[in-house]
Amino acid sequence: MMPDDYDVELANNIIYDPWTGDFFRTLRSGYRRGMPVKAGYVNSRGYFVIRFKNRVIQAHRVAWFIYYGLWPGGIIDHANGDKLDNRIGNLRIATPTQNNANMKAKGNKLKGSTFIRRIGKWQAQVKCDGKTHYLGLFDSEADAHKAYIRAATKLFGSFARPA
Repeated sequence: MMPDDYDVELANNIIYDPWTGDFFRTLRSGYRRGMPVKAGYVNSRGYFVIRFKNRVIQAHRVAWFIYYGLWPGGIIDHANGDKLDNRIGNLRIATPTQNNANMKAKGNKLKGSTFIRRIGKWQAQVKCDGKTHYLGLFDSEADAHKAYIRAATKLFGSFARPA
């Protein structure tokens, strides 16, 4: 499949540094002509995005396109969980389940554990491909979390994030 004009222009006007994850655009006019200037900004969801030809594109997708020469077919996951770290070594294709498994825990709660007040125990569970896997009841949040980590590592491999 031949790239369209937009893809060619993007690749010719945006410079991507795969080692730092930075993006630059080359100025075509003015007194600083030919000097690269930083491109992009952080959007309201905390992702670095690039505006090009009246389109706003997530920078991690632009990085993938520039580095590999094709647009990613699915979700791009930030392996270390940092939405702003667009180094190519930190980006990987993921399924929705893998991407969710790599999300950070919300608040100060340990991932995979829920306190069941009526029985005074901690329940552990993990969700994979839309199915909830019940892991048991535990006396402490830490024990429930350990059960979650074991199951998540088995189900998600390198996408499992303990915290």
